[in-house]
Amino acid sequence: IQDSFKVSFSGVQGLAVADDDPETVLIQVHTKPVFAQQDDPLKLVWSGWLTCCNGSPEYLHSLPKDFTCLPLFGSNGAQNLTSVVKSWFQKNFDCSFGPLEINHTSLEWLVALWTSCNTETNIQNLKMLWTLPVEPPLQVTYVVEGNDAWDLWNSLQQRSEGDGGEKAGWIGIEEVTAFMQGLKSHFYRHFRLDLSAGNLSQVSTSLGSAKYNGKIKVSNSSYMITTLTLLTECALLKMPF
Repeated sequence: IQDSFKVSFSGVQGLAVADDDPETVLIQVHTKPVFAQQDDPLKLVWSGWLTCCNGSPEYLHSLPKDFTCLPLFGSNGAQNLTSVVKSWFQKNFDCSFGPLEINHTSLEWLVALWTSCNTETNIQNLKMLWTLPVEPPLQVTYVVEGNDAWDLWNSLQQRSEGDGGEKAGWIGIEEVTAFMQGLKSHFYRHFRLDLSAGNLSQVSTSLGSAKYNGKIKVSNSSYMITTLTLLTECALLKMPF
């Protein structure tokens, strides 16, 4: 990128779940601190990755055989370095970058997914930010203690299994919808405010956080594959057909 930086590319094993998934590419940018000694090691100042986790077989099969599809890009580091890396990729490869934009429905899936992790990894609190369409716009922060959220989720899981629904540990759209409705109903009983009129714009737990604008922070490796699968689906929805 520049003479003062050293860039390395490597493959990451274990994130290619489906047969059609290409291996994840890890990019790391190192530099030597200004006052470092000659023998001092380089310092990691930026890292990023390109991945496709459980990508849609129909979409991947529609691409040319020699085309590698890595729709999800994540980075950790200074924004100016992120811009330089993106620019380099666009000059050297057939690719483009854009905001992920995690929609309301996908955020609801993350609410259910992370809540279901509570017995194995304590999520501490389930925090949701809702935006209601009033003038001026109203933002509502809704925080549920992790065990309380889990109790509601577990009751829905048991009911679904008893009715011959999804297998244990699986998450279905009916369960996600029922779980979110339960959370909204609880909020309405206490505050007489219907969150269904608005949109979920952010969700966070001890596992991580996600915003509708695509800004994501992963704080725990638990259920990483499942989270990346959901984000890959979001990214593929923005790909040209």
